[in-house]
Amino acid sequence: QWIFILATASLAFTGGLALTCFVKAFSAIFLARPRSVEVMHTKESSIPMQISMAVLASLTFIVGFFSSFLTHMFEKIGQSFTIFQTTSSFVSVSSDQHLQSASGFSFVSAPGLFLLFGIVFLCVFLGTRLLIYRKQKIACGNTWDCGTTLSPRMEITATGFARSIVLIFKNVLKPSIQQDVEYHDAESRYIPKSRAVTMRVENMYDIYFYRPLQKMIDGISLKSKVIQGGNVNVYISYIFLALIVALFIVL
Repeated sequence: QWIFILATASLAFTGGLALTCFVKAFSAIFLARPRSVEVMHTKESSIPMQISMAVLASLTFIVGFFSSFLTHMFEKIGQSFTIFQTTSSFVSVSSDQHLQSASGFSFVSAPGLFLLFGIVFLCVFLGTRLLIYRKQKIACGNTWDCGTTLSPRMEITATGFARSIVLIFKNVLKPSIQQDVEYHDAESRYIPKSRAVTMRVENMYDIYFYRPLQKMIDGISLKSKVIQGGNVNVYISYIFLALIVALFIVL
């Protein structure tokens, strides 16, 4: 049971990481205007590079949908080692690609998942094309510039995609929004000259991991600084005590 609970939690965590990666990659690559001449004249990758990426994508697909077969294969490889021959298996793989727990608590069918996801994808695709986008026309044009000249500094962000992550984990991420307005007349404050809205999310790794670790190391270093007095005689006494302790251990 714990195996499937951990697998479910890992799947949810992986989905969150994939969404975060999509937000960062999509906002940094596809929503930005070219900021150099070299970027403006970029070309599509060559065929060998596209083939290599396609191979990696296909391996991800194969590992995901044929996990039962791969688990059975890795289990045989593991049992060939002496250290793992007496180890009991948490899962068993049947000939029809069913992955089942040893206690019979639950099982997963890889072909069933493949068929289920295929049907869901087909229904969503056909429903979107026939019902939602049936009378909708897609036209390509310039972005609305609000009457100003577009420049590379004006970048569309992926806040729309990241907002769901921020709302779900707002108690942990603690987002903050700051608005800075500059007026033509600071006294009347009627006509704004410029306005800047900044949405900031603190770095959780820095706050909850690196800073406490740094604080702990600094505290240990300050306490251990006492024994590093810079006196050669003290260092020689340390070596002498270490030799005495080593002799007691050996003898």
